[in-house]
Amino acid sequence: MKSLGLLAGFIPLIIYGILAGPSTRSVEVALIVSLVALAVVAYNDLVNRFILAWATIFVFGFSLIAIGVFNGTVLIPYMGIFIYLTLATVSFGSIIIGMPFTLQYARRMVDKALWEHPRFRHVNVFMTTVWGLVFLINLAISGAVLVLPEFTLLFQIFTWIALICGVAFTIIYPGYARKGVSGRLDSG
Repeated sequence: MKSLGLLAGFIPLIIYGILAGPSTRSVEVALIVSLVALAVVAYNDLVNRFILAWATIFVFGFSLIAIGVFNGTVLIPYMGIFIYLTLATVSFGSIIIGMPFTLQYARRMVDKALWEHPRFRHVNVFMTTVWGLVFLINLAISGAVLVLPEFTLLFQIFTWIALICGVAFTIIYPGYARKGVSGRLDSG
């Protein structure tokens, strides 16, 4: 799964979004399957202490314990808020501490000679910021579901659109940015 890079880290979120339904049982199953998927697709990320992988373990693990063990079913309507608040906090927090979470994935795919280049760091701050904004948008959408539950299906569609845009950006932007970094290194 190394070839999926950053995108592998979002597989558990996608699985959760597909499997979690209105029942406590469906949420528990979604959390368990998401955690198993994370262990499979992001095992190396966990071993290498990647921020996103550990944040996902925290979100889904904490939720599973709260809901499955302590019968915290009151949390179920707030799962989207909890998930996206945590991921947005991790995104912007990782930038603040000087280790944008996308940097860990980018280093797997880029020649080590570029790691210290200011443009490489800038690209990863930008990518992490974009993901932070995707998470903030989905956080707002999750809050809107609580206020306007009659539009839940529409809001779910908007959530998927935001995630798909983030995935498309993650696929397209590094190639564009790589050309910019290579060109600047060659000319300067």
